[in-house]
Amino acid sequence: AFNGKHEPRCGTCYSNGSGCGNEFRSESPMGRKFLIDSLKFWVNEYKVDGFRFDLLGLIDTPTVEILAKEMRKIDPNIMIYGEPWTGG
Repeated sequence: AFNGKHEPRCGTCYSNGSGCGNEFRSESPMGRKFLIDSLKFWVNEYKVDGFRFDLLGLIDTPTVEILAKEMRKIDPNIMIYGEPWTGG
């Protein structure tokens, strides 16, 4: 079980910062890659020009910064925004 909001997330502990269930581990290398690759696909294939993230506060800051930088390489005018809280 998750023993506090400052405990690192791992494969054997669970975090429910949203109050809606387990969170996505965005700080893991494959989690980060999955997010960025998915957004790149949607921008390139479907010409999506913006993203709104529910509970953006649950995605780690370095991942958000990287994904914003990567999206702006494709479209400098892309809009990325989200809820600034975690919900829980």
